[in-house]
Amino acid sequence: MKKNHLYLISGILLSAILIFSFFLFINHTGLPEVGCFAGTVNRIEITSGNDKISILKNNELWLINKNMYLADSGLVNRIISALNTFTLTDKLSQDEIAADVNSPGCNFRIRLFSDDLILRDVNLIRKPESVNETYVIFGDSEKIKGCFSAEGISAADFSLNPQDYREKKILTILPEIIERVDASVNLNTYSIEKVTVNDSGTVWRDKMLHKKLDTSAVDSLLNGFLNVTASGFHEGEITGRQVAFYKIFAGNNIISFHIYEADANNDYLCSTSESPYDFYWSAEYASNVLKTFSDLIERKE
Repeated sequence: MKKNHLYLISGILLSAILIFSFFLFINHTGLPEVGCFAGTVNRIEITSGNDKISILKNNELWLINKNMYLADSGLVNRIISALNTFTLTDKLSQDEIAADVNSPGCNFRIRLFSDDLILRDVNLIRKPESVNETYVIFGDSEKIKGCFSAEGISAADFSLNPQDYREKKILTILPEIIERVDASVNLNTYSIEKVTVNDSGTVWRDKMLHKKLDTSAVDSLLNGFLNVTASGFHEGEITGRQVAFYKIFAGNNIISFHIYEADANNDYLCSTSESPYDFYWSAEYASNVLKTFSDLIERKE
C-alpha cells in the first residue's frame, strides 16, 4: 500500500516537472522563441521603401555603403546582438499595424547575412508618435510567421542616414606623451614645450621665452585632445575662416589639427592629419583647446 502511494506521488511530481518544463519551453505566453541564428554576420542591409544602406565587414572593420565610410563597430555589434536576442511579447494581426507599416520612416527591413546566407530577416515597425513600441514581421526565410510586438529591440534605433552609423571617434592623444605644441589661435601664435627642471620636476614653458606656464591651463589644453569625437561630418570644400591650428608633437608623431569657424549649431568644422574626413566638433569640447597664450600664462597670487 505504501509502495503504491510512493508510485502515485512520484508520478504526480514527474507530471508537474514535465508541465513546468513545457511552459518554460513556450516562453510562458505561448509565443514562439525567436532563437539565436547560427553563423557569423558579415553584411547588414537596412531597407525602407526604395532606399537601402549596406554595412559590410572587411577584415575587422565595418564599412558603410559604396563610400566605404568607417562604421561604429560598437554600434554594429549592438545591432547584431539585439537581432539575436530580442523577445516577442504579443501576437498581433496585420490590420492592427497596417497604418504604421506605411508611415514614412517607421518601417525598416533588416537582413543579416553570412556571405549570401540570410541569418535574420525582419521588418521592424514603430508607431509614428512612439519610440518605445516596436512590432516585428518575420521575412519569408524565417521559420516564425506572423506579426508580433517585441522587446529588446527598437525600430527607433534605425535610420537610412549613413551618418548615424559612422565611427565618430576621430582622435585620441594621451596627454602624457605630448612633448610640444605649436599653435595659432585667433592669430595668436605660440609654442610650448615640456621640460624637466631639477627642483620642480616636469613643467610646461614657453619655448621662446622659457616662461613657466599655468599647469591646470596646459592640462586643460592637452586633455582636450584626449578623446576628439565628431558630432557630424562635412562633405565638400572647406570655405570658412580658420580660427585655430595646432601642431602636436606626441611620441614619434607630429599631428596637425585645424579648427574652422563654427556653424549655426555652434559646432566647429575641423580636420586633422589623423583622419581623411572633415568633421564637426561641439563648441563645448572645442573650447577646451581654443586657448591663446595669455590663457596659459602662470599667474602669481
